[in-house]
Amino acid sequence: MKLYTYQEQGVKFLTNRKHALLADDMGLGKTAQVIKAINRLKPKKALIICPASVKYNWLREFQDWSDSEYSYHIVKNSKDKIQDTNITIVNYEYLAKKETFKQLATYKYGVAVCDEAHYLKNMQAKRTKAILSRYGIFKNCVYKWLLTGTPILNRPIELYPILKTLYPEGIEDYENWVAFGRYFCQGYQDEFGGWHFDGASNLEELAKRISPFMLRRTKEEVL
Repeated sequence: MKLYTYQEQGVKFLTNRKHALLADDMGLGKTAQVIKAINRLKPKKALIICPASVKYNWLREFQDWSDSEYSYHIVKNSKDKIQDTNITIVNYEYLAKKETFKQLATYKYGVAVCDEAHYLKNMQAKRTKAILSRYGIFKNCVYKWLLTGTPILNRPIELYPILKTLYPEGIEDYENWVAFGRYFCQGYQDEFGGWHFDGASNLEELAKRISPFMLRRTKEEVL
């Protein structure tokens, strides 16, 4: 199957960056772009982390788009024995389980992909820690790509854990959570001293800062 021009550009964007966020609109073929990028890099192992509802869809997409013959393992439950295959597909909930994580962490991955990356918006959530923390699974991975179809800049605080870990140079001077929230999220402190970062501010500056890390195309732009 042949990629469109904008998808080829997406493949080049990914393969030229060890850390990247592909944030195209839904329906623009982010999965196909990732699979083609994996084909170009030819890693011995790749790890796909995604919501449970799309695990088998990823397998079908690999079968449709891959130029290479891969062996696959879909983690079916938290007690599943991880097989030594080229492509491992696991959902966020199982990855955060201690036994599954321990097994996955025994391998090194040339590429790791997080589908629906807005699942990593909470720095305290188990799944975020299992991936982005100092001892998270990403430490075993060379290329780390994240995908989302959600217009994530609308709520920039949800980007903070990802940027802090994978692209801190993009938020230089605002790496601190409070500093980031105050500047990019209309942050304010209530009468009890609690911080609120539900808004959005200085978005043009944020988009410019992270443009080397994030690629987003809308359907209107593509058409």
